[in-house]
Amino acid sequence: MKLIQKFRNRSHPAEKKPQNGHTDSLPANTEKSTNSTDFKDVSTADSCRSTNEASDLTEETVASERDTDLEYARTKIGHLFYRLGIFFRNLWNRLSRLWQKICRIPSSVENFTLTIQNICAKIESYQKFLEHPRTKAAFSLIKDRFFRLLRHVFPTRIQGTLTFGSSDPSVTGAVLAILGMTIPLHKNCIAVTPLFEDRNVILGNIQIKGRIYGVVLLKTALELYFNKNIKYIIIRWKHK
Repeated sequence: MKLIQKFRNRSHPAEKKPQNGHTDSLPANTEKSTNSTDFKDVSTADSCRSTNEASDLTEETVASERDTDLEYARTKIGHLFYRLGIFFRNLWNRLSRLWQKICRIPSSVENFTLTIQNICAKIESYQKFLEHPRTKAAFSLIKDRFFRLLRHVFPTRIQGTLTFGSSDPSVTGAVLAILGMTIPLHKNCIAVTPLFEDRNVILGNIQIKGRIYGVVLLKTALELYFNKNIKYIIIRWKHK
């Protein structure tokens, strides 16, 4: 409206008063001014119309830009609240899991205590089981029959010769020491000849003679199976 008022003020300039002695030319000047006024009125209307159209276009542009900015702002705010929602949900889940773990601590300690008590009780029960007189008698019988079977199946005669050597003299000496400690088993029936040379050698011929009777094996198995103390051990073991 201010622009329109300025255009109107420019289109209606102040009229000059006629000077003395020029009264005759007044009608002509009046006609000219009238014509110029009409022209200016037309030009003023056109300019006003263009100004109104420009202002309308400007208002539409501003309105569309404003709508675009509002839509963009809404989208950004929506994304922001969505991310915040995800963040707080994850935080809540983590805090919930942490709280559940904290709440399970007393029960875990109690379970651990019960586990230790159960282990101690089992150890005590096994100790009592092993110290029972019938258990001791059963293990003594098993030990006696085991060594009797070893004496039965062990070879009765061993003889032969053995020649060995190693590139490392300490290895040869260690083997000789082991053979010396096992003399009660082979009764020095094997003639051993060590070679302290820079090479690995093992040569020999050994003969072993013995006997194994199936009756002895069957008798030992029946004695162990029908023994009351061994049956007691089997029943207690199944119960445990």
